[in-house]
Amino acid sequence: MKKSAEKTAKSIKAFNPYDPAFNPVQDATTLCIVVLTCLVQCLILNAFYTPYHMLSGGITGIAILLDYTASIPRWVTLVLLNIPVLIIGAKR
Repeated sequence: MKKSAEKTAKSIKAFNPYDPAFNPVQDATTLCIVVLTCLVQCLILNAFYTPYHMLSGGITGIAILLDYTASIPRWVTLVLLNIPVLIIGAKR
């Protein structure tokens, strides 16, 4: 009984998010979800927040606020404020 449990434990690969194994289907699915999410976020930003002068939370809200007050384009602020987040996330 003990040997079969050890064999089963060895055959089940533990989840490792840093495993460099390439899975094209999973990677393509993830890429499609990220692109779709970005498109939806752009749609919401341009269809609801901008025309009605609403603010959101987080980095997007700061970008909208700077666009209204200092006339800094939203895309510039979004890129500049997301760089530190990207660096912190890459270190972990």
